[in-house]
Amino acid sequence: NRLLRGATSTSFTVRLGNLSVLPAVRYVLTLDADSRLPRNSARSLIGVIAHPLNRPVFDARVGRVTAGYGILQPRISVTHSSAAGSLFARVYAGHTGVDPYTTAVSDTYQDLFGEGVFTGKGLYDVDAFNAAVEGRVPENALLSHDLFEGVHARTGLVTDIEIVDDYPANLLAHARRQHRWVRGDWQILAWLFPVVPTRNGFAKNTLPLISKWKIFDNLRRSLIAPSLMALFATAWTFLPGRPLVWTLGALAVVAFPLINSVFHWLLLSPVRKPARVYVRGAMEDLSTAAAQAFLTLVFLPYHAWEMLDAIARTLVRLLITQRRLLDWETAAAHAARTAGLLRDGPSSFVAAMAASPLAAVVLAIVVLEFRPSALLLAVPFLVLWAAAPFFAYLLSQPVAPRPRELSAADREFLIAVARKTWSYFESLAGAEDHWLPPDSLQEEPRVV
Repeated sequence: NRLLRGATSTSFTVRLGNLSVLPAVRYVLTLDADSRLPRNSARSLIGVIAHPLNRPVFDARVGRVTAGYGILQPRISVTHSSAAGSLFARVYAGHTGVDPYTTAVSDTYQDLFGEGVFTGKGLYDVDAFNAAVEGRVPENALLSHDLFEGVHARTGLVTDIEIVDDYPANLLAHARRQHRWVRGDWQILAWLFPVVPTRNGFAKNTLPLISKWKIFDNLRRSLIAPSLMALFATAWTFLPGRPLVWTLGALAVVAFPLINSVFHWLLLSPVRKPARVYVRGAMEDLSTAAAQAFLTLVFLPYHAWEMLDAIARTLVRLLITQRRLLDWETAAAHAARTAGLLRDGPSSFVAAMAASPLAAVVLAIVVLEFRPSALLLAVPFLVLWAAAPFFAYLLSQPVAPRPRELSAADREFLIAVARKTWSYFESLAGAEDHWLPPDSLQEEPRVV
């Protein structure tokens, strides 16, 4: 950004081409190496941010954009190929592809408060962005800068414009990505307090309540797995009352996405849909939600350990060592490393996920010691947690593409469809029609 505005003291040591165009650059589009930018998406984003009602208004008094948007965050979808790369990705990726009609989305922050959350891929106004974030943090102090930038430059979520990304193919790659995100989230813990660090010392925190809530919400989310794990453990050992009631309460949290899907399909009217299509859609969604809830339960101790490890590392580095705050590994590098673990067999997953079977063994001993009567209730969970590395290994196996041969009937059908399609344009989009096909053709009672 400084280079675009004429600074000569940047880390860009090689500059080629016509540099005179750089000061005229008004917007920058940020993408990851695995991002796909669908046709016209960039143009649509520029059209949205250039609209008079969306142009950013920077308030120098509070040091952030207070009206309009300095950043636009499009909707992020998952590529078909990565979602089909393994059974794990297929379960966790959910709906894939660019289809705003069947996967319309809404965001609470955007809908209620007029601003969304920046996740790192989107379009920003260079001048508004610079004004909002320049000097806001000490040098080399923020790993996960996206949320921080978004609350200062103000983010607008544009759900009808999509960018398509890959999804991690195995559990270990997914867990390491979550670990990195959580470390980044906890590094901006200080921005919940009245005074915050800046490049020139401490200053008053001018973030509004909703921006602080976004930061807090990420921290809260990182504590869900450890809290659930603690609830299961205390339900079988110390909590008063019946262990079954506490266990069902914890399971209700795990199964909430499934419960939500059930209510969604019960309340969704099947009007204008054939019953077969309605039932198939419901079964697909419910089976995916059930699989996600089951795997969330199976991998709960491992995820809890990863979250606690990320939080502890971050707090130690922030408060004590002040080192390795930008500790980061690209998704491609980690994917290559975890692919090697897949080749090494299940033992590598057992070593990487040792926290899960270890937690099962320790809990079994503790339950036997403090409440033996709850052991029968706990055993199914402990068995699942002990076997979690084997689940992860099987789910992470790459899916080889299956060659499919068209049958004679299928080939004949497709040729007929192609002929009819060609005939439509040949008959209705000729020179006499100025090469423009009609939107529709009425055949009965007469051709119109």
